[in-house]
Parts: sequence; C-alpha cells; structure tokens
Amino acid sequence: MTAPRQAPDRDARTPHVPGKAWRRHALGFALNLASAVAYSTSGFYTRLIPLDLWTILFWRGIFAGLLSTYSSGRPASTAD
Repeated sequence: MTAPRQAPDRDARTPHVPGKAWRRHALGFALNLASAVAYSTSGFYTRLIPLDLWTILFWRGIFAGLLSTYSSGRPASTAD
C-alpha cells in the first residue's frame, strides 16, 4: 500500500485544493461564513422593524415564496 501524495508545503490536516477549484472552495467558505453572520444577527435586526407581528410574517412569506419560485426555476449548476 502506498502513501497518498501531498503537496510539500501542507500537512495531513490541510486539504489540497488545486487551481480553479480553490476559488470555488474559498467562495463556498465565504458564503457559508456570511450566512452564519446573517442568521445570527437576524433577530437583532428584526426587532428594529417598527411593524406588528402579522405584517412582518406576511412580507416574510411573500419574499420566501418569490425567492423559492425564482430559485426552483433555475437550472442546477454542473461541476467543472
């Protein structure tokens, strides 16, 4: 059994992501981090809206429906 090849400047804990895939990996990491920040602070910003509960729920449902309709009509991206 042979040992897997590794880049010389990396150790076993760091995944090797070559070339163009590195940009996609970095973009995925950045989007994941941004979504975590957005979800963790959403309660704070929701409390700043000077509307009643039912109005907020109505508009939230409208935007969620539009977003899910838009995203379901787009073709899935293919791997490079």
